[in-house]
Amino acid sequence: MGATEYLVPAFLAEENSLPRLPTQDLRRAGEQTTSILDFLNVLPISDDLRNTLIYMHGLSQSVSRVLTSPTVLSGSQQVSLMQHIYTLRYSLLPDYSDGTDFADEASRTLDEVLRIGALLYVSETPKEFPNAAVGPLKMVRRLRGLVMQVQMWNEKEAGLVLWLLFFGGIAARKGEDRVWFSLQIERLCGKLGASEWGEVRGSLEVLWWVEQIHEKPCRELWNEVIVLREARG
Repeated sequence: MGATEYLVPAFLAEENSLPRLPTQDLRRAGEQTTSILDFLNVLPISDDLRNTLIYMHGLSQSVSRVLTSPTVLSGSQQVSLMQHIYTLRYSLLPDYSDGTDFADEASRTLDEVLRIGALLYVSETPKEFPNAAVGPLKMVRRLRGLVMQVQMWNEKEAGLVLWLLFFGGIAARKGEDRVWFSLQIERLCGKLGASEWGEVRGSLEVLWWVEQIHEKPCRELWNEVIVLREARG
């Protein structure tokens, strides 16, 4: 948890480290996520991050199925799910000590901002920070500093930035950071011509989304965006 809060690689003994993402699960997730796979393949991000985001999409689908199923998970199944979540977090922590090469600074920025956005997404699915000393504050501030540097050449990339802004906004909870994310969402939606929640939600749910968890906080943030839009005239 401390590594996640401070965005540093986790210090784990070799015999006590979290496992890498299972190859078979990556393959299975990839087979089920053709559209997002096509999108990720054109982004200039590291192979490691691309595989992790594919895995995150598959895990989101698993969580959605659990929440809509009348069957209660057994204790061992719950432990297994939490292990998957913590393995995912560990895989998302930025660590470029292995000499990862990027084509340019824009590619490196995109890689980092996607890792932070994904970590915030996982922290909200479900929330696990109520008793943390720092919580997502450092990630929210880092995302805020980077997200508007992401190049938006087409509608899909703009949708990715919108997704990042929403999860930064709901993680911010309140205060200046929350207002900042709301303002950026209002401006970007204006450029995209998205004025209704249904349109905005459609852009969010094609990426990483669990309706039963994210609909309410994202809709509440959107309502704040509408208030801000009306105030700005």
